[in-house]
Amino acid sequence: MSEQITRILDSIIVPGANRSLVQLGLVRSDSRQDGRVEIELGDAALMDDVRQSVIEHVRVAVAEATGESSNVQFVSMTPEEATTSLTQWQ
Repeated sequence: MSEQITRILDSIIVPGANRSLVQLGLVRSDSRQDGRVEIELGDAALMDDVRQSVIEHVRVAVAEATGESSNVQFVSMTPEEATTSLTQWQ
């Protein structure tokens, strides 16, 4: 994972959780392809409005920091991953 992207994602707080995407263990991967930053995040049973907010915040933060556009996707987490992530919210 790119250190720059990790720093960006660590600055984005998940609404309702008061922790960053990195602190919650939601970052699955990032890569650069065809001039875009591709980011996969674990869904951790986030509500749709929270997902949309996170996607928008990530896109803006990546563009401001790198000048690149981004594609942000949520992917399913295993039950074990989701449990670990959700216990970090408490």
